[in-house]
Amino acid sequence: MKPIQLDDLDRQIIGRLGDDARTSMRQISRELDVSEGAVRARVRRLHDAGAVRMAVITNAALHDRFPAFLWIDLTARDLAKEVAGQLAAIQEITFVSTMLGRADILAITLAGDSGELSRFVHEKVRNIAGIRDIRWTLGYRMKKHLYGKCAIVA
Repeated sequence: MKPIQLDDLDRQIIGRLGDDARTSMRQISRELDVSEGAVRARVRRLHDAGAVRMAVITNAALHDRFPAFLWIDLTARDLAKEVAGQLAAIQEITFVSTMLGRADILAITLAGDSGELSRFVHEKVRNIAGIRDIRWTLGYRMKKHLYGKCAIVA
């Protein structure tokens, strides 16, 4: 896929949809002082190029689930790309990133309780070659999560 060049108007439209994806094209066109057709064409181009994806994200998946953060240390830092790829292939893991600081990799999943999380870690994560240690924390009573900025998808 060819990278798409974003201009200031593209970024403004993406920002507005990121704040509230339910905003109508008409409202965005008024706010940005451009035609509704221009906004529709831009959104279609961005979508077709893969620069944006429209999705409904709710917290329904979190009804009886808690975000679980897996702080992973590796036996060697040069294994980060390979281990991150293996973690990303695990369906239950919703976020994977190599890190600087506290751990080599952070992975996020959802768990019903600490027992479920412990089983998941031991059955699906612990045996990945290159992992030296896993420390985990279980989120409790989430106070803020901006879906437009960072989605947790189950």
